Amino acid sequence: MSKDNRFATNEDRVKNRNDLSNLIQKELLKNRSGFWIDIFQKMGIPSGKINRISDIVTDPEMIKNGDIFIQNIQGVSFVFPSFPVLINGDFIDFYKTGPPTMCESKNTGAD
Repeated sequence: MSKDNRFATNEDRVKNRNDLSNLIQKELLKNRSGFWIDIFQKMGIPSGKINRISDIVTDPEMIKNGDIFIQNIQGVSFVFPSFPVLINGDFIDFYKTGPPTMCESKNTGAD
């Protein structure tokens, strides 16, 4: 591509953006994303994997770091993001107790 006159200057690349994009995509599809991320990072090109939600909520590092937590509520597992504020070095866990069950009283005496 470096010798292709269609891409010699930035103006040329903009003018031929669709062709350039198709060539790059064709090349990138030859290997998995991890292969390219390694190459790009070694060259100092910022890059990283784009995760799906399912990747994030099952990531052991996210769970270990407390970024998300799994709460079992009446036999069903729910994934929650952690509250992003630490108080005295701890995450706030006011919502880890789960919602009240049907007809469960949460009377605080404020009525």
